[in-house]
Amino acid sequence: MTTLSSVQRLALSTALFLLTGCSTADSIATVSPSSETETASISTIVGGGPSGFSEYPFAVSLRTSSNSHFCGGTLLNPRTVLTAAHCIAPNGPDAPEVLRPRNIQVAVGAYLRTSSRFQNVQVTQIRLHPDFVGNTGAPFFNYDSDVALLELAEPQVRAEIVSLISSLSQITPGTPATAIGWGTRQEGGAFLPILLQEVDVPIVSFLSCRESYGDASFPFRAQSITTNMVCAGFPIGGRDSCQGDSGGPLLVDADGKLEQVGIVSFGEGCARPDRPGVYTNVFNYLDWIRNNQF
Repeated sequence: MTTLSSVQRLALSTALFLLTGCSTADSIATVSPSSETETASISTIVGGGPSGFSEYPFAVSLRTSSNSHFCGGTLLNPRTVLTAAHCIAPNGPDAPEVLRPRNIQVAVGAYLRTSSRFQNVQVTQIRLHPDFVGNTGAPFFNYDSDVALLELAEPQVRAEIVSLISSLSQITPGTPATAIGWGTRQEGGAFLPILLQEVDVPIVSFLSCRESYGDASFPFRAQSITTNMVCAGFPIGGRDSCQGDSGGPLLVDADGKLEQVGIVSFGEGCARPDRPGVYTNVFNYLDWIRNNQF
């Protein structure tokens, strides 16, 4: 039976593989669960700053049984958390290192990452999207269908829930969007922020994103970018999600109401020029999410 520590080592070794294959922080946006100060290669907020105290009450922190943050997520309903599949199974659902429900707790209302005031809720069931493949050593990076649902042991009836994208017009290229999370604030950073961070980035067109990764080395290639993804970032870089932000939301303002349009998934490094962040396109998974939520 796989222990949590071995799963954590796998997450770190997977990240290091990507690093050696590409750069110093090629991203799958998770953080090594073995230590709150150790990052493993994927997304934290770069170029942003602390969010308002109650600005994103639906944001949650995924924790190990030792209370170490390793991914983000959003509260979809009182009993369901929406996150990235690679946070649970970085090497695919059939790999032996998949995290089990007993190994995951969810911190609800955790604006301050280290605060003891929020409630840690045990996960009782996990549903990965059936089309998620993960990092299986394929010719290119395959994080298509990077979406998962977690069931909470206790319903969070007083917590606010997230609203999901209601129209494709909300991910039109150039649309302002906001990524949030407790990830590192620079590529290769060694420390996670105490406060929930936010950064504003514009939506990038599918073709532009695909072209940006067209000249990238293995495992980041144009084939890695699919229509089930949405990209966001500036051509000059400088703002992005980074290690530890995986699973968290990409949000847009829809007539005064925040709606989640993406899930932090991957990217090459953090905030690099011509390397936008890549997010799961929530619109494409609305039916699956609604039919499989707890």
